Amino acid sequence: MVVGAGGAAHALTGQLRALGNDARIDIFTDRPYAGYVVCEQPYFLRGRVGFDDMFYAGKGWYEKVGARIHYETPVHAVDRERKEVETAAGVVPYDVLVLNTGAEPVPPPIPGLDGVREYHLTSDVRRCLAFAEAVEGARRAVVIGGGAIGLE
Repeated sequence: MVVGAGGAAHALTGQLRALGNDARIDIFTDRPYAGYVVCEQPYFLRGRVGFDDMFYAGKGWYEKVGARIHYETPVHAVDRERKEVETAAGVVPYDVLVLNTGAEPVPPPIPGLDGVREYHLTSDVRRCLAFAEAVEGARRAVVIGGGAIGLE
């Protein structure tokens, strides 16, 4: 079982299948998408790639390799002793659990930022789309952070 459907879930699934492992793979994500490529955001925002080009694999890849994706199904709790996770859909048992939940930035406490809109795009395609709408027509912006996406 994998909690989170980012790059690690995609790599793990692909590698297991390439090694001939046919174990059941359940991937739980709170999002409606899986396998989102963060580095494609700047190109998407500039119109250089389409929405469907922002994913590690095309639609249906996980199903094709025999993995089960549980979209919009967040995991609320993990019981390591019982080897179960709790979701809104119920309790699900696992043999091996991989946590692929990513990270959220911690904005620095900069005076005067009250009311300023913050966009952390790396974890959700919907945020990228909202950002594109919010900055349409903008002439100036400030990017705080020196990560690869911010620099692009």
